Amino acid sequence: MLKVKTAVIRDEAAWDDFVNSGSMKALSVVYHGYFDYLFNYGRRFTSEDHLIEDAIQNVFTNLIKSGSKLRRVNNVRFYLTISFRNELFQQIRHSRKLSLGVESGEINFAPSYTIEDKIVQEESRWSMKKALLRSLQKLTPKQQEVLYMRYDCGLTYEEISETMNISVESCRTTVYRAVKSIRSEFDQLNITGINLFVCFFRRIFSPFR
Repeated sequence: MLKVKTAVIRDEAAWDDFVNSGSMKALSVVYHGYFDYLFNYGRRFTSEDHLIEDAIQNVFTNLIKSGSKLRRVNNVRFYLTISFRNELFQQIRHSRKLSLGVESGEINFAPSYTIEDKIVQEESRWSMKKALLRSLQKLTPKQQEVLYMRYDCGLTYEEISETMNISVESCRTTVYRAVKSIRSEFDQLNITGINLFVCFFRRIFSPFR
């Protein structure tokens, strides 16, 4: 946990340096600090890596172009998440229009679930993870994305609301209903403690790189 907090402080300091001085070295620190995070998030919407990489590049290119217009932000991760999500959706829509000749339909959050050998070897933990996998797969794409942003990205309800363009109340309701559904799945197996959800969530949404 200390390592994560240290990385966040470093990236935010680098952001401030870039905003104040236009330092490309500082922006490089932010870029490398968040590339994997943004790439993994993008993989929840498309398997076309070039679209994800193009979206990331465009986000940082736009930062350079913005120059003196940029301001200090309270949460760099949130700022980059919403910027990247908007850019990626544009890339996906453009790609679909070129390949299909039609306007893109809805873009849904569709995570790829993985199973880790270490957990498979532990039968009790494996049973818990199977229950969580099963319950997550029953959720809607919207529910999955809100949970991902809340528990994996660590965004607030207000930040999720702005990112997904839905109300804060809708965010809270979505999380409540999703967790309730997961709890119901666990109850069927006599597994107690919703904290298990938080423990396994990061393992299930494991990095692609």
